[in-house]
Formats: sequence, structure tokens, C-alpha cells
Amino acid sequence: MNILGRLLLIFALFQIILSQNNQTFQDNRDIYITVFTHGTIHPHVKLDELSLVFKDEIKDTHYSYVNEWHRQAPIYFKTQAMQGLGLEPINLHPIGKPRSNGATALANIFEYFYQKDHPDRINHYYTFGWSGLLSQKERLKAAEQYHKELKELLKKYHTQGLNPKLRLVGFSHGGTITLNLGLYEPDDINKLEVPVTELILVGTPVQKETECLVDHPMFKRAFQFYSRGDFPQTSDYISTDYFFCHWRFLPHNFCMFRDKQDPTVEHSFELPDKLTQIELQFLIGNHIIAPKHTELWTFAWAQRWYRKQFPLSPIPVIAIVPALLKAIERNLPKDVHELVATVHINEGSPKDTLEIKELYPNLQTKTAPYMVPFLKHVDLQTVCKIAQKYEPKFQTSKKVRKSSVRAERYALAKMKEAKIQACLVKYANDIQRVPRLTKKAKQAQQDLISNQLPNT
Repeated sequence: MNILGRLLLIFALFQIILSQNNQTFQDNRDIYITVFTHGTIHPHVKLDELSLVFKDEIKDTHYSYVNEWHRQAPIYFKTQAMQGLGLEPINLHPIGKPRSNGATALANIFEYFYQKDHPDRINHYYTFGWSGLLSQKERLKAAEQYHKELKELLKKYHTQGLNPKLRLVGFSHGGTITLNLGLYEPDDINKLEVPVTELILVGTPVQKETECLVDHPMFKRAFQFYSRGDFPQTSDYISTDYFFCHWRFLPHNFCMFRDKQDPTVEHSFELPDKLTQIELQFLIGNHIIAPKHTELWTFAWAQRWYRKQFPLSPIPVIAIVPALLKAIERNLPKDVHELVATVHINEGSPKDTLEIKELYPNLQTKTAPYMVPFLKHVDLQTVCKIAQKYEPKFQTSKKVRKSSVRAERYALAKMKEAKIQACLVKYANDIQRVPRLTKKAKQAQQDLISNQLPNT
């Protein structure tokens, strides 16, 4: 081999070694997996089915069929972090139309904030989709699937020699599903299969069935964001043993999931130190604005439930949660776990400020409210530009209403078909009725085809 050939060989070996070292460097960086879980889809419950919803017997009801339509209608994907059923990755830079405008926008906003503070960190984003039905059975079913898919996802990373950290974000009953993950994990911190580094709950109804699960060892750190203007959070009296749900976690002399594990022992629930509960509000001049349920999670693209004066519009509160957590973690004393966070909107200043104070201060150890710098207006403008970049075209309230009409037609067609099929079974031996019912069944199937489910 001549000298030139030897030099080329040495150079090639050097490049291979260098690339391996670079790969090792990348693999050693922190990897975070962030998963967004949506809440209940707006329940369209008829009065004559209300008793069935209370009993949690909603299979093959008008409500379940309307919900089935809405869950697959792409128009609902466009305003929030919601994609298909199960775990689905979010493409930060999609070619052409994004799978979900809301999911892509929110993931890019999170990435913007996290890269500012941790530029060497690798972030992967997912959504977990479920039926969205107002049903405790459905939420337990979804939690079991969620746990299974998270285990499989972590195994894929582990086989590549990677050890990612989990950050789970749940909105409304999506947070309830995330808490229910504790039902499928061992109660031993050394045997955890799906350890969660950070649990972020936004507008999650606090229920008797899931309250003490926040203390499960699988959750290393937990945050509950809520607003006094969020009435839907406390209004679910159907799928819980509470007459109403609560905004906050409260101590109790019972713990349902531990009582089921060992009914011979009396258990109680105390608020764990790893839990921080944050009441959110905004201050413009002398006017306090408490976010509504929709304003916590959904982008204000053709949303009738957004107020024109909401200071973050068109972005929801969830979009600034990374910045809120950074400010709170850096400035909050370790012994304060319940607080009120007030964002002061300073229109004449280049940045807003965040006022942090204890919710129920101890009069003997009362600390003064903290006033810390918060979002620069440049950051807020950048985040709004990200939202504007992924804003869906022609997303109008008229289209949302049209989708609701089509959902109603689909539900009626499904109900009609189910009723005729039941009659066919009942009168299978009736020679006179079968031909008429068969004709009606064919007509019902044609109606269903003309009102078929949308393509996701």
C-alpha cells in the first residue's frame, strides 16, 4: 500500500473514532420525554341519557356516538395538544400541514423555553389520546393503556442505551388519567417501571378516587395549576363520589387506593412535600383576571370561550408553564407548597413581573410576597409568533358548529341502525316483520355511510 493509501486509511479510522465519540457525547446528554394528555371532550348529554351517564353505562348511547365523531374530527386537533388515540410523537417541524396544529405549536413553545435554559438537553414530545368520554371506566381503561405504552416506549430507549426522564402534562381529566397510572405501578420505589420525574397537572379535577395517588412513589415531583375562574374543574359531580370536585389536593383521613390494597388498616392522606399547588391569576392595572378552563389549555383560534381581554391570547396558560416553573423553583422557599402566582402585566415595561405569595400564610412565619422578573415581552412576542406560524387556516366558529351538526346526524344514524339490528335479532322468526326490518336496516346503513366518521 503506498503512502497516500495509508494516509487515507488513517484519516478514515480517525473519522470513525471521532463520530463514535460524538455519538457517545450525544447519548450522555439529558433526554426528556414530555407527554401531553387532553381532557374530556365537551360532553353532549341528552336528558334522557343522564341516568346512564351517572351509572357509567354509556356504551351505544347517543352521547357516546356524538363523542366518537368529535374525537375523530380533525377540527378538534387544530386548537389543542391532541392527536390520535394512544401515544403519538409530535413532529416539531412537519412538512406540509401538521398532524395537529395545537400539538405542534405547544411542543415548539415548550422547546423554545427549555432550550433557553438547557441548550444541551434533548427533548422529545408526544401526545396521549383517549376517548374523552365523561366516564370513570373509560379513564381507568385509558390509564392502563397509557401505562403499557409508556413502558414500551421506555424499553425502546433503554435498548439504545438511553435513560430518558419523563415529564407528564395532563389537562382536566387528562390529569386524572395520569394520576391513575399509579394504580398500575408497584408501591415500591425500587421496583418502578415508569418513574416520572415531573408531573404537571393543569385544571385537573381533584377527586376522592385519585387524590392520594399524587403521593405515589412513581411521581418524583408534582405541580397542580388551577384557577378560581375555572368552574368546569369543580363541576364534575357525575364521575366521582364527591358531590363536586376540588381545585386543590386536601389532606384526608382516608386513602382510597391504599384502602383497597389493605382494607384491614386505616390509611390517611397528608399533602406530600413533593407537591406544589399554584393558583394562577393575571393583574392588568387594578383588574384581576382568573383564567377559564378553555384558556388554560386551548389556543384562541376561533374559540368562542376565549375572552377578548385575556392577556395571553392567542396562547393558553399551559404555554407559559415552563417559564412559571422556572421562576417559582428559583425563588420559592422549600417549605412553601401552596401559593398564589399573580402575573403582573406591565404594558409600559419591557418585561412582566411575577408575584408569588403563600396561599394560607402562617401568621408566625409569614413571608412577604416575592416580586420576581418574569416574561420579557420579547419572549412573549416570540411565543405568539410560534402560535401564529401554526395557526390553522380558515378555522372559524361556523366550521365548529357545522362539525357539531354532522356529529348529531352521525349519532342519530348509529342509534337508528342499532335499534333496527336489535329488532332483527328479537323478531328473527317473524316472517312478516323480517322483510320490513331488513329493508329499514339497509336504509339505515346507507344513512350511516352518508354520515360516516371523518378521517383523522
